[in-house]
Amino acid sequence: MQRRHRACFIIRKLETPREEDPEKFIEWLCECFGFDEDELATEIFKDLLKANYRGRYPSSSELCRGRDVTRAAIIYHLNRFIERGLVERRGRAYSLRDSTLTSTIDEIEEDVLRYFKKLKEVAKKIDAGHNIPVE
Repeated sequence: MQRRHRACFIIRKLETPREEDPEKFIEWLCECFGFDEDELATEIFKDLLKANYRGRYPSSSELCRGRDVTRAAIIYHLNRFIERGLVERRGRAYSLRDSTLTSTIDEIEEDVLRYFKKLKEVAKKIDAGHNIPVE
């Protein structure tokens, strides 16, 4: 049975790269999602993205090949991608949450909007209980 991860929304507002460079765009995207503290995370995401565009869904062992890191380190980063809603685990394989990066980000946006709707509902209850006017 697959363990459910608690969603964690981290979105940093950063200037987009000025040059039209796919590598820079991927690095920027990883920074926006809070993965800039570890170069390994960005490299794993790049490899996962390339594999997905080729219709392949690598395992953690496959993502570990050619790197001087443990499989546990790879899994740690994959789990963080899962927590942020970017990646899904399918058996032993990992893939983007949806078929493209754009549709994956669309799904994350829907998650965030749903969560903000819940936050607003609770905020209204708090406001109503304290006689604070709510429009």
